[in-house]
Amino acid sequence: MGVLNTPMKTRMSRRQQPIRPPGPRRQPRHTRLGVFAALLAATLACKVPSSTAEDIPPHMRRVVHRFDFDERPQGNFDPVPMHWEKVERPDFPGFTVGEVDDAVGREASPAFRLAADGRNVAYWYRGPATTVRPNSEYLVIGWIRADRLASARATLCAYYLDRQGLPIAGTQVFGTLIGGDPADTQWHRVRLHLPPGPRQTRTIGLTAWVVQPRIWDQTARPYRHIEDHDIEAGAWFDDITIYRMPSAVLSTPAPGNIFTAPHSPILHATVADNDATALSSSLTIRSIDGSLVHQADVPVQTQRTTRPAVFRLSDLPPGLYDAVLRIQTGGETVVTRQLRFAQLAAAQNRNVGVARPFGITLHADHRAGPQDEQAYLSALAVGAVKIPVWSGAHSSGSPAGGAQLYDALLHELVKSRVTLTGVLETPPAGLVQSAGKYARSLLEILADDPEGWRPHLAPVAAAYASVFRSWQIGSDGDRSVALDPLANKVLRQVREQMTPLITTVSLTIPGDVALSADEALPAEEITVLINRDVHDDWIEDYLQPYRELHYERLSAHIELPPTRGHARLPRLANLAKDIIRSRHAGIDTIYLPQLWHTRYAVTGRVTEPTEDLLVYRTIVDLLRDLLPGPVVELEPGVVALAFHDVDSTVLALWDPAAPPEGNVYDFQVGAARRQIDLWGRSTPLANSDEGRRKVRLYQQPVFIDGMERWLVEFAAGARITPDRSELSLLPQTHLLELNNTGDRLLAGRVTLQAPDNWEVRPSRFAFQLSPNSSFAQPIELRYGHNEPAGPKQIVAQVDFESEPRYHLELPLILELGIEDVDVWALAFIEGGRLVLRHGVTNRSARPLSFRSFATVPGRSRQFRVVPALPPGETLTSEYRFDTANKLAGRMVRLGLREVNGTRNHTIELAAP
Repeated sequence: MGVLNTPMKTRMSRRQQPIRPPGPRRQPRHTRLGVFAALLAATLACKVPSSTAEDIPPHMRRVVHRFDFDERPQGNFDPVPMHWEKVERPDFPGFTVGEVDDAVGREASPAFRLAADGRNVAYWYRGPATTVRPNSEYLVIGWIRADRLASARATLCAYYLDRQGLPIAGTQVFGTLIGGDPADTQWHRVRLHLPPGPRQTRTIGLTAWVVQPRIWDQTARPYRHIEDHDIEAGAWFDDITIYRMPSAVLSTPAPGNIFTAPHSPILHATVADNDATALSSSLTIRSIDGSLVHQADVPVQTQRTTRPAVFRLSDLPPGLYDAVLRIQTGGETVVTRQLRFAQLAAAQNRNVGVARPFGITLHADHRAGPQDEQAYLSALAVGAVKIPVWSGAHSSGSPAGGAQLYDALLHELVKSRVTLTGVLETPPAGLVQSAGKYARSLLEILADDPEGWRPHLAPVAAAYASVFRSWQIGSDGDRSVALDPLANKVLRQVREQMTPLITTVSLTIPGDVALSADEALPAEEITVLINRDVHDDWIEDYLQPYRELHYERLSAHIELPPTRGHARLPRLANLAKDIIRSRHAGIDTIYLPQLWHTRYAVTGRVTEPTEDLLVYRTIVDLLRDLLPGPVVELEPGVVALAFHDVDSTVLALWDPAAPPEGNVYDFQVGAARRQIDLWGRSTPLANSDEGRRKVRLYQQPVFIDGMERWLVEFAAGARITPDRSELSLLPQTHLLELNNTGDRLLAGRVTLQAPDNWEVRPSRFAFQLSPNSSFAQPIELRYGHNEPAGPKQIVAQVDFESEPRYHLELPLILELGIEDVDVWALAFIEGGRLVLRHGVTNRSARPLSFRSFATVPGRSRQFRVVPALPPGETLTSEYRFDTANKLAGRMVRLGLREVNGTRNHTIELAAP
């Protein structure tokens, strides 16, 4: 839409001349007088009594002009409104028209209709009715109704004009594109904001547009693309109102709008206007969950030089906050300014360097200013950053499309020992243009003769050879790159072209854990995508095929869960679990997309943090370079993952079944005294019985730091072996194993608590463990002949007699079953009868015989025979019981007894 760069005519058209009585050459005198009388009568009929400024409501004084396109009372009977001219240039042919339509209007007819007729049509306004005041900003609100716009779009733009009525470069603002649904008949509001104009500003110009796809859609077309045009289509424009607005600015002095404790957030609010009559303004601050944090009035200043009102928010807990500055007049809000800022918790390890296992991927289309990016990366303390060096939105020559301002950021990152990767996301604009008329993928271009693309890559590679450790082909999350048959050729060619420029060429390729990987590509590193298709419980299993390909480095790009359609806390919990699980699985470096948004406001570009940034920062701050440790069984169903330092451990814990208020558990956490949530807020741990601590767990992870490493490894290393016990009438012998991986002597007593009706011998025994030693206590288990199969829990209560005298309760899981037999059961209703199916599969190397039975409360026991079931075969028995409705919810049993043997098997399940 570069039409505004075309010089405009300054001569007024005839329809813009003042209305005069018709001349004598046009009509007879009686006709002329009749028409003039009609014009005068219409004008007098619409004339309002004169009023002073005090009679006009305050909010109406701010209306500069309103275009309702009913200009007959002013004497304009032309089909085109006054001072509106057709845009005429090759893309906008002269046969397209715009005219007032008396049959359509938003609140009342008429409206101004532009007819497309298969082409582009635009009309601009540059009349005197939109005169502006110095140092004022303006709001333009218009209404557009599409008329069968499927491919074309309608919109409105505003800009400032100088004394000659010419547009001032850099001031035009475009509204939302309207169209896309031919059946849409609704009026759509278009809102345009004009900040204070330059000194030469005199009036506001407007342009109404209806444009075909070639104008509004500048994306590359596929090969042999046929463009659709709307023929019998157009759009109506109505009730375009220009308001003069008070000046309002809301900001913080902190780059990126983030504050780190102990520094408290500071907000600056400025409200100024030449006419402060009936104006009031207020500042409201709420946390991200909607809770009110602070509210205050903001003074309205009328002097030429203004100073912002300063608001200091002390004792604000870590979190994400929304500040809203509202200006009201006549009970109506006329200006709103919003700003999102974050309060970060104090860093746990202030003097430690960057965290090498964690990184950020920057994107060319959403880059913030270098000062803001430096603030975010410094606060996160990540040890790796991916920076786009090729992007279709920018030219090649340096990272971020030749923006030399970012070189200082690169210098600071290298100085902080951050590992940098240069990313060839998409071909730069110059390379795309030289590659042909139709769009081609990055790999298609790089697979061609290097003479075509080397001039675009060599300047970047040579200039930043000592900056980037690796060069990535394709953007993170692009599943197609690793699967493209051209990938091998592209990697070889890029390596060959970079070798003369870079001492050691290291290449990275994006992959996907959800896709099979049969062979390694010729790259040193692969970055696999982890998204919502992969449950956090499965991440380690999904990574195994990539480990077997033996890349030098295995990294992961974690896709942010979508915000739309997802509750806030579960979404954050899923993101945190993906990060923690990936690191616990041994991923070398975890990358997240940049965790901030950039938008344009009155004061220019504004960068705001997201809540994901707080979550990631907490995880990075606590886990840093800690090594993955064991999975600790603290309580059935509770997930506890350990991360080790030299002598201490951080536990990441969550309860997948916890209610919103959480579940409280008694855990032995040793020297730990607090738990930390995802936002970095710490809570002291209260004492419980026997020296343990009360820990509240939620579905979203929490962290406990400061635990002794030897204590965590002792708890994780306690186990019963074998961990499966035969269902038999005979006692079963197992070993209870204890391990001491620390450098101290451990001594104490163990008390075993078995399930009801079980017998364990010995139930109490003493132990003594030297440093780096193990202990195994034989135990004998007995249980009833009808004990159901499945996992069983034996609690080992450990009381240390050596210092410190901790008390541990360790849940040890034992699986009851028959080693070489698989058994399953199913209950359902059929024809008013309860049907039970009992399946048996022989996994042994010899035939097996069983007697099976079904026990239902209040019914006779039914029996079946499983005679000489061959190895590898499956047999299903079926039982039927009448009046199933009386059995709903009752527990039923299906059992096996080995013929000529001691083994048995029982399954319990509820009747449907």
